[in-house]
Amino acid sequence: MADESHGPPPVPVGGSAPPPPPESAAPAGGPGPTGPGASVTPPAEPPGGAAATQPSEPPMQPPLPEARPEGARGGLVAGVILIILGIVFLGQVWGWFTLDNWWALFIFIPAVFAFASARGAYRRRGGFSREAAGSLTGGLVLSFVALMLLFDWDWGLLWPVFLVLAGLGMLLGWRSH
Repeated sequence: MADESHGPPPVPVGGSAPPPPPESAAPAGGPGPTGPGASVTPPAEPPGGAAATQPSEPPMQPPLPEARPEGARGGLVAGVILIILGIVFLGQVWGWFTLDNWWALFIFIPAVFAFASARGAYRRRGGFSREAAGSLTGGLVLSFVALMLLFDWDWGLLWPVFLVLAGLGMLLGWRSH
């Protein structure tokens, strides 16, 4: 009698081993042959290969970004300030407009901080609050003042915009109740 080993089949070079056959391949009618010397035949492979019928593993999800600490928004504010300054100076160099009151650009610095504060208050509260509305209104007013000074707009014609901004701020603050 030949020495029969019941160990796993050899692994082909450069490939992966096929899955081991099930312990018993019983037909639907009852238990099949078992024991030494019994042959177990795997089921026939369906058209398209076994890979087509087995579910694939779900794709790997990228890790979630870590939450930034509250003080980390300084880079965001500085980046926005640099972008605004660059666009304004580029527009002046290319002749889109001239800025006689370039110093008014510095009024945008506290405006950007006011917008960042409004964003932080909005995220903390999950919506508009009086704090967010106040910071947003302050940022809008400062931005409008800076634009009026930069482009020498007529204060006599545009003063009603301040009423609109104040009313908008009051509505946003009132809505938060």
